[in-house]
Amino acid sequence: MLDRMASEQIASEQLARGARGAPVRERAAARPGPARTPAPLAGPSSPWRALREDARFAYALRHPGGRGGWWARAKVLAGARGLHLLAIRRVGSAALAWGSASGSLRPLRRGARLGAILALRAGEVLFKSSITAGAVIEGGVYLSERGHIIIGPRSMGAGTIVHDHVTIGRGALPEDKPDIGRGVWIGPRCVIFGRIRVGDGATVLPDTVLSVSVPAGAVVQGNPARVVRREADHGALRRGLAAACGSPPGTGAG
Repeated sequence: MLDRMASEQIASEQLARGARGAPVRERAAARPGPARTPAPLAGPSSPWRALREDARFAYALRHPGGRGGWWARAKVLAGARGLHLLAIRRVGSAALAWGSASGSLRPLRRGARLGAILALRAGEVLFKSSITAGAVIEGGVYLSERGHIIIGPRSMGAGTIVHDHVTIGRGALPEDKPDIGRGVWIGPRCVIFGRIRVGDGATVLPDTVLSVSVPAGAVVQGNPARVVRREADHGALRRGLAAACGSPPGTGAG
């Protein structure tokens, strides 16, 4: 059973990589919004480097301006459940890929594969959240500590903030999943799906159901979603929303 689960995990990641490299047929007439081009994100070169960026971002959100010493950093690392979920996914996926590859040290590879499968499954149960295989997530992403998050985009850029009770792209084919740009703010209870792109710096307000592409810097709201404003600086809006959501102060950065 574990071999089958590992095979499915690797196959899903290979399929996703193949879909990202294949040419995308634009269907602007059938899908509202701007046509989406293949995602430029290549993903982090190392899970450890990505984790360092995740940790720095989580710390900066809780301590804007960099105030706080080693104790503050330790508290963030110990209590940031979204950071723990990212750590399990990044390290677990790397271990699973290494353990499933052919080569020497076969007993060690089998042990790494088994440990990765168990860790990935345990993380989903413990944090009540999941990150699908094959999703390209740059380092420096924040996931809410409240959980109930399903992360299944084709790609997600650095500086993106995802609040609780959010579903992104779950259950779709790799080529029909959304691309989330850099610096995107996604409020609680949002659903984002389809072959769309959410542009850099966009803000998705709480309770939004989004199935159309969003230009960079836009603010979208509603079900179905619509653009309610376009502006370069969303800082004041996001700070107010973060306070209303009970999120760390820095999650209103914008």
